[in-house]
Amino acid sequence: MTNGEGAIVQCKIDLSTLEVLTEPKIISYGTGGRDPEGPHIYYKFDKYWLMIAEGGTREGHMETMQVSDNIYGPYHPVRNNTILSNRDYKGELQCVGHADLVEVNKNKFELVALSVRQPKHVHRNLLGRETILLPVDWNKNGIWINTMNKEGKATINLSQPISVEKQARNSNNIDKLDFISSFILKNYELDSKNLIFKKNISENIKNDFIGFRQTEFDGKFTFSISRENQSTEAGVIVYKDNKHLFKALYDSKKNAVTFVKQDSDLIIKKEVKLKAEGSEINFSLVFDNENYQVVVSNNKEKILDSCQTRHFSCEESDSPFTGVVIGLIRNKNVKCKFNNLSLK
Repeated sequence: MTNGEGAIVQCKIDLSTLEVLTEPKIISYGTGGRDPEGPHIYYKFDKYWLMIAEGGTREGHMETMQVSDNIYGPYHPVRNNTILSNRDYKGELQCVGHADLVEVNKNKFELVALSVRQPKHVHRNLLGRETILLPVDWNKNGIWINTMNKEGKATINLSQPISVEKQARNSNNIDKLDFISSFILKNYELDSKNLIFKKNISENIKNDFIGFRQTEFDGKFTFSISRENQSTEAGVIVYKDNKHLFKALYDSKKNAVTFVKQDSDLIIKKEVKLKAEGSEINFSLVFDNENYQVVVSNNKEKILDSCQTRHFSCEESDSPFTGVVIGLIRNKNVKCKFNNLSLK
């Protein structure tokens, strides 16, 4: 930000000390979009190409290109700006921008960018930012993105799709690196079937959370908790941030489940007691485009509650593009064992 106006600023630095060697110089105010940022300069075809993101990082996000004979400018927009944006375009990918060009083979380039996926006919982003790769045509006369599918747009049905593994974790392939954790990794153990929360050394730490990043709109997360420890208070959580969450906690002392839904300062809490007792408490979280549903059972009876996905979307929660995390939580600093984890 320069004089209250977004700008791209350039200076020389010492690469070994990072000391600034010259006065910063404004080389571009962008091409007309708000918040010019994320600049990249490439020297190609005897010219300097300045690629930047504009339009803000939400629906108006875009990527533009300017070119100059001198690294300090002046820079002029290419004829086909904006070179990439999905604004005003009904596609599964939205908020496309913050891109970089990579040379995958000699003189063959691809563009890597950030975007979010939205379900068809639903104007909400739930999964957070993801990385996409698009083909590039680049010569001395200009640069064009994704011409074989829809020029200047990010599409999923590319002519050469990249195969990726869908979200799936179970006792055969689960790994510590799959988890996002709110506490030190050495505080839990993972074997082929079970996840064990150890007792924390510090008594001040009572709430522990560990989870998987949600990568698909539809799925199912299941596990069970043994009733061996009568002080257990643990369960499942759907977490966006500290003000947007949905959790179900089983209290072994009360033989009851507490459901908690929070959207900003609105909190709904409901406790349901199980009539019968069982050796294990089974949890099942089923989710789709519209809802998260938790079912808690003890093989004799079951109780359930649900929460709409809209409360976790970036548009309604006004939360950063980090997406939703699905995981396990305990509310008491006692050893707790989660059995037969499965995410699909």
